[in-house]
Amino acid sequence: MKTFELISHKVNTLALIDQKLDKTSKQAESMHYTVVSNAVRDEIKKIKPTGTGMKVQAGWGLGTVSLVCGLVAAGSTLLGSLTTWNLVQNIATNQSVVVSRNEIKILQWAKSQEGKQMYQIILKNQAAIEACQTQQSKTQGYCLIQVGK
Repeated sequence: MKTFELISHKVNTLALIDQKLDKTSKQAESMHYTVVSNAVRDEIKKIKPTGTGMKVQAGWGLGTVSLVCGLVAAGSTLLGSLTTWNLVQNIATNQSVVVSRNEIKILQWAKSQEGKQMYQIILKNQAAIEACQTQQSKTQGYCLIQVGK
């Protein structure tokens, strides 16, 4: 029984230490934010406008700071684009398209002169074809379309 009480006491002690460490960590984080925000506030107060523009401490002009920020943004964009391109390439190469012989024949016909001509006829007579389809009972499946100009 003594061993169990000793282990239980050590577990409780460890839990108490963990709680104290967690509380101390949160307090240190809060103090860090306060110190950083006060330092930033003090540095902002030191910045004085000049006749042509603002100067940042250490002699960096506003243009230089903007240039650095722009270069960082451009670098991030480039990295994101390259990552996306690489991902698309990997996905695209891993997938294969299966086309049947019948589908190949249909595609070949669509590319032929006859297929192109039929496509133009369908485009020219689209309204007439739709009307014929809605009036099938009256037209009995027959419809007049315009082929020539």
